Amino acid sequence: MESLIALLQKNVLNRRRWTTRTELRLAVITWTEQTYSAAGAKPDSDA
Repeated sequence: MESLIALLQKNVLNRRRWTTRTELRLAVITWTEQTYSAAGAKPDSDA
């Protein structure tokens, strides 16, 4: 869990100053979806 928090902090939180919590929340969600969608993508085994 610590590595996830460290990556999140490095790649999202420390990149810029966030003006609203909503803006930060959207950035965290977007980063998480992009990071774990790419890592979890597996080729179809039906081919």
